Amino acid sequence: MCACGENFYGDCIRRAGCVMDTEFDKLGNNEVYLKKCVDHVVKYDCPSTLMCAVNCASEGKINASTAKIMPFNNYGDTHLRLRFCEQKLHVNQLEKYSTVVSLACEDMTDFLVCERWIPPFTFTTVSIPSTTTYLEIDYCDVNPDDPLDRNCRTVDPAPDRLYGSSVLFPSTFNVAQTGVSVCSTDDDCLGSFCDSTFRPRVCSPKTLFHVQNSGKFFLTVPFEL
Repeated sequence: MCACGENFYGDCIRRAGCVMDTEFDKLGNNEVYLKKCVDHVVKYDCPSTLMCAVNCASEGKINASTAKIMPFNNYGDTHLRLRFCEQKLHVNQLEKYSTVVSLACEDMTDFLVCERWIPPFTFTTVSIPSTTTYLEIDYCDVNPDDPLDRNCRTVDPAPDRLYGSSVLFPSTFNVAQTGVSVCSTDDDCLGSFCDSTFRPRVCSPKTLFHVQNSGKFFLTVPFEL
């Protein structure tokens, strides 16, 4: 069943762009595909949980050996858009002096923009292109009645920037918790669960522990294990 899940959630649903969409049931048991995927890896204790990750490195299945894997914990009420700056070299420095000088991405066209956004109150892992030198995270408002009506903020909050290398990269990214981060039930925490050990209650974060272990640990508190 894990192989089936890998093909369905990790390939077909991704290619269709439906990971964060809702599957509607005749009986009204509507569920987001990401939640169905998490339930699947937990139920069958799948050896890899990456079938449920957001893949910004390729279209279908994730190749963990050629991509960076990073958990994202969105405790905020905005969508997250990820932009990746791949290594750009200063051509003149390279040609004249054989010196490798990296340049920053300046325009939007310089970035590799991931079309798979992370919704509010969503806790998931993300596959990042291995050539990324740094990434920028935009906080975007999306009209629930018209998903194409989007506005990514330049202030309040401004985009975040994370630097890394092929050897070292941040282990997680957490959107700062505020008053809106409080949860009541597990339904408030897509990809995770509402942890009652916190006061006030908040969604349990995803860490690399959930990537490095099998499905039965995916909905557990990593700090107590």
